[in-house]
Formats: sequence, structure tokens, C-alpha cells
Amino acid sequence: MPFIPSMQEYEVSMRQLYVAPKIVEKDDKNNSEVRIKTFTDFLMKDGCLCKNIFLVGEPGTGKSTFTQNLALQWSELQLQSVLVAGDAVVESDDDFQDKSTLNMIDILLHVSLRNANGLCSYVDIVRDQLLVHIYSPSELDQATTLVQSVLECPTSCILSDGLDEWSHPEQGRCSCPFNMKGRTPVICQPHSAITITTSRPWRMSQCPPKESMVEKRIYIEGTGNVYRLGEKVVNILNERSKNHVLFSEIEYYVWEKDVSHLLTIPILLLQIVCLFFDGKEVSNSQSKIYANIFDMILGRQPQDSTGKKSSFDPKLRLFADKKNVIRYWTYFTEIAKLAFQQLFPQHGHSSVVFNSNTCHLNSEVKRFALKYGVLSEKQTKSFSCRSSNLTFIHKSLQEFLAAVHMGLHEDLFEIAVEPRYSFHNVDDFYSYISDLSQVFIFMCGLNIVMAEKMSEIMNKHVQCGNEIGRIYFPHQCHECTLTHLIKQGLMEADKNGFENFRPTLYYISSSLENNQDHDILYRLMEVNKTRVISVTVQHSFGRQNNVVLRYPSLASYTCLTTLTLGNNSIDGFLIRTPSYVTVSFGLEDNVLQLDHGTVSGVVSIENCARLEKLTLDNIDLKDNMLKLPASITNIGLDHVTVRGGVALENCTRLEELILKHVDKGDHNLQLSSSITSIYLDHVTMSEGVVLKNCTRLESLTIIHSDIGDINQLSTSVKFINFYHVTVSGGVSLENCSGLEELTLKHVDIRDDNLQLPASITRIILDHVTLTGGISLEKCTRLLNLTLKYVDVGDHNLQLPASITSIDLDHVTVSGGVSLENCTRLEWITLAHIDLKDVNLMLSASTICIDLDHVTLTGGVSLDNCTSLQTITMQYIDLGDHTLQFPASVTHINLNHVTVRGGVSLENVEWLFDLTMQHVDMGEHNLMLPESHIIESMFVEHVNMSAGFSPENCTWLD
Repeated sequence: MPFIPSMQEYEVSMRQLYVAPKIVEKDDKNNSEVRIKTFTDFLMKDGCLCKNIFLVGEPGTGKSTFTQNLALQWSELQLQSVLVAGDAVVESDDDFQDKSTLNMIDILLHVSLRNANGLCSYVDIVRDQLLVHIYSPSELDQATTLVQSVLECPTSCILSDGLDEWSHPEQGRCSCPFNMKGRTPVICQPHSAITITTSRPWRMSQCPPKESMVEKRIYIEGTGNVYRLGEKVVNILNERSKNHVLFSEIEYYVWEKDVSHLLTIPILLLQIVCLFFDGKEVSNSQSKIYANIFDMILGRQPQDSTGKKSSFDPKLRLFADKKNVIRYWTYFTEIAKLAFQQLFPQHGHSSVVFNSNTCHLNSEVKRFALKYGVLSEKQTKSFSCRSSNLTFIHKSLQEFLAAVHMGLHEDLFEIAVEPRYSFHNVDDFYSYISDLSQVFIFMCGLNIVMAEKMSEIMNKHVQCGNEIGRIYFPHQCHECTLTHLIKQGLMEADKNGFENFRPTLYYISSSLENNQDHDILYRLMEVNKTRVISVTVQHSFGRQNNVVLRYPSLASYTCLTTLTLGNNSIDGFLIRTPSYVTVSFGLEDNVLQLDHGTVSGVVSIENCARLEKLTLDNIDLKDNMLKLPASITNIGLDHVTVRGGVALENCTRLEELILKHVDKGDHNLQLSSSITSIYLDHVTMSEGVVLKNCTRLESLTIIHSDIGDINQLSTSVKFINFYHVTVSGGVSLENCSGLEELTLKHVDIRDDNLQLPASITRIILDHVTLTGGISLEKCTRLLNLTLKYVDVGDHNLQLPASITSIDLDHVTVSGGVSLENCTRLEWITLAHIDLKDVNLMLSASTICIDLDHVTLTGGVSLDNCTSLQTITMQYIDLGDHTLQFPASVTHINLNHVTVRGGVSLENVEWLFDLTMQHVDMGEHNLMLPESHIIESMFVEHVNMSAGFSPENCTWLD
């Protein structure tokens, strides 16, 4: 068999090259498939040999090779006088080793249907292809009669390869039944022989055999072991070329080119390996690889004499040496037009599968594309009319062809592609880039004029993200996505000799991992110096890897407004202009050079009159002071040492301050009246925070910081969040008349009483010591209260009438909880609380109650809970009290509950679910509702000596 697809003269033994393919049997009804790995699964069904098997697969997937190997293995088996013990299953990592199943076939004939045009009888085909080479002319008639008898034998088999290349005779004698004409060759009656026929999907779609004639339809999807096939081809070529190439080198090669998916198609794998051995891998261009693949595909068949004469368009110089593509240039460009139209239709979504009746493809071009395997055709599941779908053999091939068509018609992108996309949200942008990315990369290897135009139009739709988003989530922003794509395009252009490629990029955001990334970034910045608006750079290498970084002077970058440099990437960056709106790190007298995040001199950027946003990440300013200009509005410092302090008193426009893991030494934090949001996380400052002038402060978040005295909050504060904070001077919030939400977690307020204003609507206290108590009586707008692991000492917890939801967990409240005024309370969750002898009085507004490990020796009064729907009690002791449920309740769950006064459901109107586990009801029975409407009941380990009668519950499921 040939091991170079486009050069049939190079042949080797099949045993040297063959690797079992991946074959599956599909169940369209259940949308499932079963892998076939043995001849038994392939040939048999329900314990019997199948009579009609169709093996369907795309071009180059190994249909012919599989049937040839089947015939070879059967022949070798017949040469053995006795089946060797243990030969039924050979230990191998290859499939299809169970030769004993083949032994059930007594006679096997292999014929090529591509060489049988004009013949419609298997008897005639066997005579033409086999008998004439074995018998003399005088013996042919007798031998033909013998073949007829052979094909009547139920254990004979005929392998017919290439149904898609066979055509029925147009004239002359024909022995086909009328309803079988043109579908498949026939076996004269009685047709008992096994037939195994290979075909491409398009033939099974255009002229399908009758369903009654298809006992098994099996699909072949390429090689089952890519690595093994690759190794075999490499070994053959190594032996012939005296080289020592490893297949793993080729695997890495195709992985770098992002074409690994092509290795699953054997014919393309062979072509790529041969290209590698020919030394063509040095131009590692995706466009060149795909151009070579198409040249190989169009060179597999003998030259088509019906091909249209056409002149090659030199605009696409990539194809200048592709003789087969140039020979069929008209067909090739027509197919490229179809690829473009289906990938970027005027209406609807792009499509890989499209209807043959609506794609407006010339019938001659369609036959050509199907013949050479560029297109595949499959019958649609329609009972009203005959229809079929076309598809390209791989989407990447369709994208390459679409790029070819766009490269030949440079106005198409702006006219036909760009208007298809509307941008209302982030997903629209990513859909846009996803559709265009591979086409753009191909275009950079085909036509850089068109590629430059594409890059310019794509940049219109970039929405610049925030600086913090670009630093911490670089893969989730528009700038990063588009920068990565343009970088790939620039490399593709280089590989195709387009050194003057100048793509447009307004927002550059890149992570540098090697020197090549750095050189590409430098070029992108230089070609866009008059239009780039934002530059964000990170890298994970530096001088320790002997890499010398170079950056352009930014003096000529007239549109640059944002510069963000992270992970030491500023090393070697020389800034010569103070005109940035946003700068990361800073400037010193208009010039600042940082050496691996350490600044030995004074950092002064107060002269940057337009500076608005500053971000410092992992920077050691040592004992220097950070002086900032009045124009600053946003500051973000993360893991910064600035023991000389941060001078903010002149920052009259500062609105947002974020400090994370910052060491400010012995200095305090002086803030101006303009500040609206403060976020402090692991901040060391022995002098604390001075907030007395922050008259516009709305949000204050402090985490793992010792903030000292914080009694000077203004009336403007709306949101306070303290986590693991020691407030040595206490917290006095009664004057914060605008406060709406308060969250304190792991906060020690010592013995001070927590005074809260009337404006508060939500309170969350977790692991808070409140031995001085908490005053809520003035909180007339409070809606939600959550207390977890809170000790309020001997004080009573008096809740206001406005409360709608309470969640108390592990709360010590010796003075009890008073709910009698809570006329709007809807949701109650109490866990691990001792309410002593207090009776829990609930209001009519309560909808849901969840009690867990609550001491309620005073009982629970539900009489007024006319809105109650769900109640859950776990590990509750109600003593001798009775649990009387209101009419409204629909779900009850009692687990480990002691209620010796009994449970009464007689007033319940419609109970959906009743669960009782480990419930002690003493001597009382379970009083069911008079209506007996209970849909679900689960009773386990319930003590009720008087029992209950569920037989009248007519709705019980």
C-alpha cells in the first residue's frame, strides 16, 4: 500500500503500516454510539453473520485499507491447516485480532467498485477484475458459472470497495431489479452471500440503498491509535532517508501549529509526516499547512480532463507553487465562495452543515468537491421530500477556504461580515472573535492588506476593561482576547514573508512568557504608537533568565492614556511624558526606572497633573514617602511597603482607596473629604485611620487590621464591613444617620454597648463579643438581622416592629428574645439558643420557622400564625406543652422533638408533607386534620401510645 498519499509509487507492506481504525455503530434514535473493536462485532448481529454491511466514512479515514487488511487476515488464516490454539485473540494493543470469527467465512472476494463502472452485477465485476487474470478465455464461461454458485453460498463474502465511485451502466443489458437500479451492484438470485460495501456519506445520501437491504451501517472515523500509526510511518521514512526522527517531535510540531486534530485522519497524518521529513516544517505557518493539504487532496485522483481552464490570481502568492490547486483554480475558488457564504451568511448563524438544495452550488462544482472529498453529503431525516445536507470535512478547512475567498475580494469583510454582529454585551464580543479568529490568522498568511483591514474593524468593538480587571483577570477582558489574536496573526504573517504587516490595536494587554512575546509586543506598540490608548503588560521572566527587556520611548505615544505594568514588567521601561490619565507604578521627575519592583530613590509623582488612577502591586518603596498629585481619584496598593507613608492630604479628588497587605510604618492615614470608598486589608498603621474629614464616605471595609479609634464616622456612611478587626476605642454609630448595612465578623467591641442609628436595614454579626449589649429599639427600619456566635450578656434582645427576617445561631441572650412587637416578621431561624422559660410568641406575619437545638420549656404559641407555611424543629424540648398547628401550614418536619402535650393537626386545611422522626408525644395520639388532606407522610420512631389512623387520609400518596 502507498505510504505517501499523493505519490502512489511509494509502497510498503500493509503489515508495516496498518493500524486498526476507530469504527463505531451509531444509534440515531437514542443519539448514542458503540465502539466496534472486534471482527465479531463487525460481522455479526444477534449471533449470526450479517448479510449486508455498509462501512461509511469520509475521505482518507481508512475504509479501503480496512477492507484490504480484512481480506489479508482471512487469506493468512486459510493458509493455516489448523487454527493455532490461542489464535482466536492475539495479545496486542490493536483492535480486530479475533481471527476465529473470520474463519466462519469460507470464500472471500475483494473487488474495487471504482474500477467497475458500467457493470451492475457482482458476477460480471468478479469476472472482469479477478477471473480474467486467472483463467484462459476458453475457461471463463465455466468459471463465471462457478462464481455464480459461490455467491449463492451463505458463508461466502464479497468485499466491494468504493460505492461512491461506482456508476450504473446507462445503456445495454442490465440484470438489476427495477427498484435497485443505480443503488448498488446486485447478486443474482438467490443472493445469500455476505456483502461488505464501503462508501462515503454523500453517496449514501444521494442514492441510498433500500433500508431493507442495510442490515448494519457502521462508521469509520480515522485511526484508532494516532501515535502508533505515526511511529510506523516515521520508522519507514527513517529507514529510507537514514534519519533518526521521533514521532513525538512531529506531534509537538503539529501541536505548536494548532492542527493536532488533523492527525486523526490517516491520510492527513501521512501527509504531515511527509512534509516534516521534506523539511517544510521550518515555515511553520498554518496557512501553508492547509494550502499543502488542499494541494494533496486535489492530487489524489488522476487529472480531471473536464476541469475548467482558469487563470491563477497572483494576489494569493501562497498558492504559486501549488500545482494541483492552480490546475483546478476555478473549482477551488467556487468551493471557497461556498465556504464563505455558509460561514458568514447574510441571515442567521454560521453553519458547518447546510442543505444541498439551498446552497446554490453549481452541480459540476458540487460533483468535483464530493469526488475529491472536500465536501461530504448526508441524507436528511425527512419523509416528505428527498433532501441532503452538505458539510466540509472539517471546520478548519472551511475557515481556510472562507479566508481564501475574502482574500480574493477585499471589500467583503466590511460589507458582508462586519454588519452581521451587534454588540450589546460581553458575550457578543467573544462570539464575534470566536467566529473570526481562525479566519483572521489564515488571512495574515494570505493577504495582509485584507488582514490589516480586519484588524482595524475588529478594534472598533473592544470595550476597555478596568485596570484591576486587566491585572488580576487578564484572560477575561476584551483587550487580552484581541491582543492574543493579533499576536498570532503577526506571527503568521512573519512565517509567510509579510514583514510589513501593520495590524491595528487600540488596547494592548499582554502577558509575556518568553523573549519572542516581548519582541512581538515591542512591534505591536511601535506600529500603533499614534493610536494605542491603553497598554497592560505582565511577564513571568526577567534578568534571572538572561533576557534583556527593551521597551520603546513613550514620548511619541500621543493617544496613550493608560499604562499598567505588573509582575516586574516595568524593568527597563523608560517613561518620558507625564501626560497619562492612568499610570501604574508612577513617575519620578517624569522619569522612573524600577528594578524588579524595588525603588531605592524618592518616588514623587505630584507633578503628574492629569494622573487619576494609581495601581502598585508587589512593590517595596522601603522608607520612602509616596507623594500623590491632587488629580488622583483611585488608588490601589497591593503588597506594598511604604514605611515613609502615603501623603493623601492634598488628594482633593480622591474617591476610592484600596490597600491590601500594606505596611505604612508609624504613619497614620490622613484622608480628604472627597473619599467615598475605603477598603483596607492587612494594613499596618500604628497611628490608625483619621476619618473625621471624610464627609462623603459611603463604604468602609476593614479586614485584619488594627484601626484604633474609629468613633468619628460621618453621617454619609451607608455600608460598613469589619472582618477580624480590633476596635480599641469602640464603635459608636448612632450618629451615622445614613447607615444602611452593617457587617461585623470576628470583631471585639469589648464592654461598649453597640448603638445603632434608625436608618439601619441589615445587620450581620458573626463571632462578636457584645457584653455591653446591643440597642435595636431605635432601628425602626431594620429588616434583616443575623447573629452567629454572639454573646449579648444578660441583656434582652428587643427587636423592632419593622423586622422581617431573623437568623440567630449560637447566641447567648440571658435576658431572652422579645418578638411580640414584630408584626412583620416572616422568616425565623433559631439554632443553639436557650430561651429559658420564655414562651415564644409569634405573629400572624410569620411564614417560615426553623428551630434547631433551642430550649423552649415555655412552649411555642402558633395560634396567631395565620400565614405560617413551613415549620422545622430539630432537637427541641417543649416539655408538657401541646403543639397546635394553624390552618395555613403546609410542610411540617419534626426531628428529635419532645412534645408530651401532643401534636394537633386538626385545624390544618391542606398538608403537603408531614415528617416525624424520634418524636415523644407521651400518651397523646396524633390528631389528624378533619379534612384528612395529607399528600405525604413519613413517621419513624414516634412515641404516641394512643396511635393514629391514616386510613381516612384519602389524598395520601
